[in-house]
Amino acid sequence: MSGKRKDLTNAEKLQIIQAVECNNAKPVSCKRKLIDIAAEFRIAPSTLSTFIKDKDKIVSRSFTSDFSPSTKRFRGADKFSDVESALLQWFTSCRSSHIPLSDELLNTKANSFAKQFGVEGAVSHSWIQRWKIRHNISSKVICGESSSVSDDVVNDWKQTTLPIILRQYSPCDIFNCDETGLFWKVTPQRTLAFKNDSCHGGKYSKDRISILVGANMVGEKLPLLVIGKSAHPRVFRNKHVPLEYKSNKKAWMTSVLFEEYVYKLDRQMVSQNRSIALIVDNCPSHPKIPNLRAITLIFLPPNSTSKTQPMDCGIIHSLKSSYRKELMLSMLIAHDAKNDFQPNLLQSLHWLSKAWQLSVSTDTIINCFASAGFTAPTSTANLIQPSPSTGGQLDNIFQRILHLFSAQNPVSIDEFIHVDDNVITCEPTSDDDIVMVIKSGKEEDDEQDADEEVDEAVEVAPTPAEAISMLQKVRLTLLKYSNCSTDFQSVDKIHSALTNIAMSSLNQTTLDRYVNIFNA
Repeated sequence: MSGKRKDLTNAEKLQIIQAVECNNAKPVSCKRKLIDIAAEFRIAPSTLSTFIKDKDKIVSRSFTSDFSPSTKRFRGADKFSDVESALLQWFTSCRSSHIPLSDELLNTKANSFAKQFGVEGAVSHSWIQRWKIRHNISSKVICGESSSVSDDVVNDWKQTTLPIILRQYSPCDIFNCDETGLFWKVTPQRTLAFKNDSCHGGKYSKDRISILVGANMVGEKLPLLVIGKSAHPRVFRNKHVPLEYKSNKKAWMTSVLFEEYVYKLDRQMVSQNRSIALIVDNCPSHPKIPNLRAITLIFLPPNSTSKTQPMDCGIIHSLKSSYRKELMLSMLIAHDAKNDFQPNLLQSLHWLSKAWQLSVSTDTIINCFASAGFTAPTSTANLIQPSPSTGGQLDNIFQRILHLFSAQNPVSIDEFIHVDDNVITCEPTSDDDIVMVIKSGKEEDDEQDADEEVDEAVEVAPTPAEAISMLQKVRLTLLKYSNCSTDFQSVDKIHSALTNIAMSSLNQTTLDRYVNIFNA
């Protein structure tokens, strides 16, 4: 490309990164190709890719005291990079709660973070101004009125706001979604090790995923969204992944991921000619989203989700109970077969999908919405609380696990089910949390991504012929232990699917041989 820039100033590099970030925030239909952005700035696409890869380094260094926009190279250490990251997270959290901020308060908070990170030297007012410019923060944005949360706010929501929503939308068009964390590997005998771990980072963070769970008042379930740490888990290669999977280094919901999810749901609702209300909490990763065509995004009062959010009234609990039942059954099967129990992320997603689709009942969802106050004004039906999942088959399986594996200091089944209730699923809000996350991130990010790839146990899939042979053994087992006709029907369906796969594979092999002979 003629006329390319060979050397870019620091300010130009920041301008290019800002253009990429703005493009990423747009709906998919409005996004530009990276090659077009590269052409606009007269740089090679490979150069643009390098800038994107080094984005965090370039941005953080722009906040150092010796940064010069006109020079073409960065000089000096980026000693304020941690402060920059911490201040941005804190700012986002404050704005989500409508807390008014000023330049003086930003400066005070930045210096407070500097002390916590052990950074020598004061943060200047000019540093704050550069920080605001880089993140497109104006005085208009940071002004406003503070809002406090009280029981009156919750009552006002249930008595005033919610009835309006119920009148404007039919029950099938009122949705709620929320995130929850899941220690997908944890077993009953290891519960104590994970208990009370909020998982800012550290040795258990690679065993954690975040899940976005959503449904409407009549029990219609939204597809689960799973967020993990590894971008490309080795165990996923050439395998069917049953759930939508995204990733970032903290396995957290971010504003970008949330926007992508909502825009996708919006397009789906447009295609169905539906207009829906999507009710969410006001955590930092749930921003206001412009240009929605079918979705009205409604935010719950701050710090009220335990009383106002249906997902927190038993739906997430039901999902986790069912998931852990699947995990424990797999443990027992492995034990009976004298095999080591080594679950991987792909298996866990299949258990999670099964739990969501088959075990979380429509009645449970309806009752949980009712418990959160989502009842039609004319309804006189008694509100039925979600039935506890701590009895019956689940409890029996749990007790057998404890007995077989001789668990020391055994925990209760409720402790096992709720072990990850306090796990962080989005950007932290307290100063200590913010500092802890940034400090731990320096030590664990790249290392743990690599560990996840190594630690995943990858099973080699059998050939179609081998699978058909195994299925014959399954049929013999059912003949001995089962009298249910639907069991045999399920086996017949699987046998038919495997036969079709085998024939397709055979036809492709024959065709490849023909082509090879023809080209010889």
